[in-house]
Amino acid sequence: MSVTAFGQEGDPVLEAYAAAYELTYEEARDRLVLMDSRTLAELHAQLKRDSSFAGMRIVHKPTLKLIIYAKGNAVRLATKANVAIPVEAVDVPRSLVELQAAADSVASSVQAIGARFEIDIEPDTGTITVYTEDDAAARKALGEAALRKLSFLKVVKVAERAEPTATFIGGQRVVGSRECTSGFTVYRTSNPSQRGVVTAGHCGTTSVRVNNVLFSQPVSRMYSGDYDQMWFTASGHTWTNTIYTGQSTPATISIQATYDPVVGTLLCKYGRASGQTCGEITSTNAGVTNPENGTVGYYYRVRNLTPNQPMTINGDSGGPVFGSAGVAFGIVHGRGSGQFVNDMYFMPAHRFSAIGASVLTTP
Repeated sequence: MSVTAFGQEGDPVLEAYAAAYELTYEEARDRLVLMDSRTLAELHAQLKRDSSFAGMRIVHKPTLKLIIYAKGNAVRLATKANVAIPVEAVDVPRSLVELQAAADSVASSVQAIGARFEIDIEPDTGTITVYTEDDAAARKALGEAALRKLSFLKVVKVAERAEPTATFIGGQRVVGSRECTSGFTVYRTSNPSQRGVVTAGHCGTTSVRVNNVLFSQPVSRMYSGDYDQMWFTASGHTWTNTIYTGQSTPATISIQATYDPVVGTLLCKYGRASGQTCGEITSTNAGVTNPENGTVGYYYRVRNLTPNQPMTINGDSGGPVFGSAGVAFGIVHGRGSGQFVNDMYFMPAHRFSAIGASVLTTP
């Protein structure tokens, strides 16, 4: 079994980063060391507790830096950033709390008319954008008074919106009512000795078959709002903390940790349908509508580092989304289409706690 340690040649995130930003292998490696996922995740969690916080983003060119957005004195929050890369403080007109509250209100109004839509919260500009196939109906549902009050709201007409990536195609995939990709090995948080496999909740409602092993019922399943997940377990099997990378060398990597990534983070995903693709997080607040029950959930959106290529296609749902050095970030939820062909949406791994599961990070 081949395992890649951070900074070694063959790390898929490192190689994709170097190619996308025209860096030498050494430059890309040194930058990834500076962008320590754990440090940035802890900083993000700390800053979110401040009511003025709006967001943070890693910028990769022309120079590497971390931007912290806040309503009011952003410099005050930036002084808390004990990180290895330069930090820039930017004042914005609205906090994340204000934007989230406005987005929830807008989502409720548009959801009431049954329109499919997606909402983007954009902390750097203090705006909210609604993408929908029926912009006229969305504007009518919101009403002229609300549109005047929410001067920072944009309603944009699009041909298609995000949709789940599962489909009925053959191969060694997760086979349920749809075909998907298995994610990470997880364990029951209350009983770490009980291990299993996690995948997307929209891949089925009852039994699934993974690598020709039949699992009759999920331990727990959630497919509504912010959640698209389920996990299965059975005795008599060997569970490891490894995932496929989609490349010949290394074919697998060990999962060592799990962190909540920020905008600008580089990552890769593996799906049985499209293999490995790598991209950059462009939003951690991309609101999409569940096509089965109409609920609105917020997912992380990723743009492919290779221009004009999709990050994910049908059949990749549930597949692992991971960072350099074997960091688990989440599982594939859906794909973009039309003008959003490069976009992938994934559910962050910290939400596994809602189904009583945790990512396995040791053999």
